[in-house]
Amino acid sequence: MKLKKYHSIQINLQEKKLENLKKHKQGLMQQLFPDLRGGVAPSLRFMGFTEDWRVVKLGEVSNIIMGQSPSSKSYNSDKKGMFLIQGNADILNRESSPRYYTSEPTKICDVGDIIMTVRAPVGAVAKSVHNACIGRGVCAIKNRLMVNPEFLYQILLDFENKWQVSIAYLALMNLSPQIMIKSSL
Repeated sequence: MKLKKYHSIQINLQEKKLENLKKHKQGLMQQLFPDLRGGVAPSLRFMGFTEDWRVVKLGEVSNIIMGQSPSSKSYNSDKKGMFLIQGNADILNRESSPRYYTSEPTKICDVGDIIMTVRAPVGAVAKSVHNACIGRGVCAIKNRLMVNPEFLYQILLDFENKWQVSIAYLALMNLSPQIMIKSSL
C-alpha cells in the first residue's frame, strides 16, 4: 500500500511539473512574437534575427488557389487520373488523404502546398502530400518563398480557431467568407 501511495504522489508531482513546463513554454512562445498592439520586434529572439517584423496579408507572401470541382462524371475510385481533394473528408492527421480520383482535373495543388478548407469546417489547415486536383471545398496556399513554409503553416494553424469565430460572425452579417483571404497575418 505504501508503494502505491508513493507512486501516486510521484505521478501527481510529474503532472504538476508538466503543467508548469507547458505554462513556461507558452510564456516563452509569446515572447518570440511582437506585441500585436503595434509592436515590431519580439522581446526574445533567435540568434541571427534582427529585423523588425511587419504585418502582411496572406496574399502578399503566397498565391491562393481556390478549388474548382471537376465534372462529377470524372470522379472514380479506380485510380484513373489525379487525386481529388474535395474538403475536410480528404484530410487525415493534417495531411491530404484523398478518397477519389478525377480524370478531368481543374485546379491543382502540389506536394508541400498548404490546404485550407473553405466550407464547413472553414479554416481547417493541412499539408498536401499529393499532387492533386482541388475541389471547391478547399484552397491551396502556395508559398512564394518570402517566408519559411513551415512558419507560414504554423501561423495558419494558430489562426484556425480565430477564423472559426470570424466566419461565424461573417455568416451572421451575411458577408462572403472570401473576404478572409485578404485578412492580415
